[in-house]
Amino acid sequence: MKPIKRGYKVWCLADNAGYVFKFDIYTGKGENNDPNMRKEFGLGGEIVPKLTKHLHNKNHKLFFDNYFFSFPLLEVLQGLKIQACGTVRQTRKDFPILAGDKELKRGQFDYRSTPNGLTLYKWMDKKAVLMASNYRRIKATTVKRTEKDGKKAIVPCPQVVKDYNDNMGGVDKHDMLRQLYGTNRKSMKWWHRIFWGLLDMCIVNAYVVYKESHGSLPLLDFRRDLAQGLLTYSKERSSRGAPKRRKTDYSIPPSVRLSNTGIHWPKFIGKKGRCEVCSKKGIESRPISICSHCGIHLCCNATKNCFYEFHT
Repeated sequence: MKPIKRGYKVWCLADNAGYVFKFDIYTGKGENNDPNMRKEFGLGGEIVPKLTKHLHNKNHKLFFDNYFFSFPLLEVLQGLKIQACGTVRQTRKDFPILAGDKELKRGQFDYRSTPNGLTLYKWMDKKAVLMASNYRRIKATTVKRTEKDGKKAIVPCPQVVKDYNDNMGGVDKHDMLRQLYGTNRKSMKWWHRIFWGLLDMCIVNAYVVYKESHGSLPLLDFRRDLAQGLLTYSKERSSRGAPKRRKTDYSIPPSVRLSNTGIHWPKFIGKKGRCEVCSKKGIESRPISICSHCGIHLCCNATKNCFYEFHT
């Protein structure tokens, strides 16, 4: 039922913004040295303690779907002081008896709790939703639902449902951003796919960090600026057999002038001011552009490109 039916399975731990903190490439059933863990937690559940080692005893909240869920896993995470929540399949082992679907109206829920704090919920929306957590006690809240006529309806629900809806989906969001403008090159070598996937993962992580620190920016513009910066990045250096570059004392320090040039763009303003590069050479020039980052007047046209010389 996946849109891409064949590929490489990669386990990921991500936040709700789509930033991947850790990942592990699935290499087969023999990858784990502890067969008892797989027997107890299942294929999906055994990877959860492995990816969350750095979260032990920190009371972080962890959300996952029914592919990873098991009741023993919730108990183990509770002992590691990780607050976990996830959806449940009714066929799971040790599943308790709850109210039937016909006994619950929309917005109503039934639950069962264990003495050590594990709670299983059955909440009726348009159909039954099964969820469990090891940290959230019984508490009711509301969620918004869209009806067939487009109107918004307020539906009562357990607090754990709202927590799950607000925080789940980080891996799916990362996958969406990664595939939107993903690097796709045909190759007979299998490891090329892994390499391009990891490259796109790095770009998406950088994009998420950029949005949090600098505000919203379309992903296509970010990738374009990143490519421009990688293509034009340079710094002053000398090597054996090559003459040292001439140092020019500009009004802008090298740390700004030679920084990643993906942030430097010419803004055309007409013939105003004097070109920074031409003035150092003693040449009279009336530039028609200004650097968007440095704020320096520079020539930038088909015959004279002081803009490129200034930033390299």
